[in-house]
Amino acid sequence: MILRRGDDTIAAFTPHGLRVVDALRSAGCHVTLISEPLSPMRVRRRYRGGASVGEVLVAGAPAFAIVVAALVLLWALTELLAG
Repeated sequence: MILRRGDDTIAAFTPHGLRVVDALRSAGCHVTLISEPLSPMRVRRRYRGGASVGEVLVAGAPAFAIVVAALVLLWALTELLAG
């Protein structure tokens, strides 16, 4: 859930259940419900300020770790075979 005022993001969080959404609607707030889960990168592209730089970096960390592990394995095999 992203709470916005104009183009600024006030708060962003993941609610548990729809009670928060229903409460905001009953208070007269305009609510746009997006049913599919969004990654921090997609949130950042779609809603300016919806995800912090840290969230985006942490979301990309597993892919980065896989690439680093593959490079280390390639280096180790090259050293072993060239040895």
